[in-house]
Amino acid sequence: MLTASGTTIGQATYTITPISNGCPGTPETVTVTVYPSPVVTASVASLNLCSGETTDIILTSNVPGTTFSWSVLPTGVIGALPDSGSSINQTLTTVGMTQGTVVYTITPMVNGCVGQSIDVTITVNPTPELFSSSNPPPICSGLSSGIIVTPNIPGTTIEWTVVQSGVAGAFDGSGSEVTPGAGIPISQVLTTTGNTQGTATYTITPINNGCAGEKITVVVTVNPLPSIDIPDGIVCIDSVTGSLIYGYTMDTELSAADYDFQWYFGSDMSTVIATGSSYVATEAGLYTVSIMNAVTGCTEVFMINVTESNPAQSATAVVTNYFEDSQAITVTVAGTGSYLYSLDGGAFQTSNVFLHVLPGEHTVTIQDAIGCTDITLVNILTIGYPHFFTPNGDGHNDTWNVWSLSGNQPNSEIQIFDRYGKLIKQIVPAGSGWDGTYNGQLLPSTDYWFTIKYMENGAEKEFRAHFSMKR
Repeated sequence: MLTASGTTIGQATYTITPISNGCPGTPETVTVTVYPSPVVTASVASLNLCSGETTDIILTSNVPGTTFSWSVLPTGVIGALPDSGSSINQTLTTVGMTQGTVVYTITPMVNGCVGQSIDVTITVNPTPELFSSSNPPPICSGLSSGIIVTPNIPGTTIEWTVVQSGVAGAFDGSGSEVTPGAGIPISQVLTTTGNTQGTATYTITPINNGCAGEKITVVVTVNPLPSIDIPDGIVCIDSVTGSLIYGYTMDTELSAADYDFQWYFGSDMSTVIATGSSYVATEAGLYTVSIMNAVTGCTEVFMINVTESNPAQSATAVVTNYFEDSQAITVTVAGTGSYLYSLDGGAFQTSNVFLHVLPGEHTVTIQDAIGCTDITLVNILTIGYPHFFTPNGDGHNDTWNVWSLSGNQPNSEIQIFDRYGKLIKQIVPAGSGWDGTYNGQLLPSTDYWFTIKYMENGAEKEFRAHFSMKR
């Protein structure tokens, strides 16, 4: 038996000499040509394909000029055909929804010599599909997307991308069946970003054994919930009589044609007390309103806390530190509430004492701390005196007096002295004042002194100071 020693053609030359009775005859030469046996090599020993893909198997041999032929053994696959050539390029498709195989048996041949056959096994996976009952019905803001897709092949997973418009809460992801046969859910809580309808568009791809099927698109429409802006409020109740001074109007500012309303007192929502778009609270407590959009059916529940406030019944003001440049006003309120105080229209404060008040007429406003009725005290007089006067007959500052006592202490005794202590004039706040004369004679421009006896918060006091006369 002759065997080629390499991959090229070899020869064996035989010289044959006949011999008879010891006598050799004429030699004959015989040459035997030995062809190498071809060995086939495939680019893959096995291969996984998705249904509809092409094999693309490259065939080579150790012997140049080798040709190849193959037979096929398909199981659950179509598209595999016996043929010959240097490559196998066949599009394979599964017959059903289960995995199939094709076994290619490849035989090499060269110079009439047939080599050893090899097998290449191709596994073909079916391409998954998804089924969805079109787009799901619109949802209300704050609910789950509610998508369920059903694959045609068990074990299929999905991947999705999503585009949001006027919606928050949607994101790309992946999923698989939780319960076999129940479909694959996409459950994402979607909320509208404004007061208008929004959408989330999902593009979903099925995947099975690495094979991606055709994408489907599912659009989820999200309707906004009713929206209102009603702050907590107060009802104003007379603490003495218990009667209502004013209630608190809770207005949704929504149209009764577009929305349905149910008002409740308390949080248990057991008894409807009103069905209008607004309600006036007449007592303190927690109020609940359930609002439903009549078109979309989307409902939202709101709670408003209403507290009771009591106005001040009365108030008095007491001024201290008469005649000082900086005086104090103390306000006393008769009432059970918590109060704020404002002097001359300024900012409200919690303290009932105003310090460093300049002489003059003032107004104090008292307000309940949470907005109940105001009380205003007017004509609160802080006592001062003119530091100069100009008796020149022009009708302005022609006389001097402590005018600020003319209202509540009109007969207080005022004595005016010159710089040497001589009594020049005695007047009262209710009078016409001093005109700058003594016994009908004009006195010179200079400083003059005065004393005044007055009552401050029930105590008799005397004040001394000086002022200037300027002619």
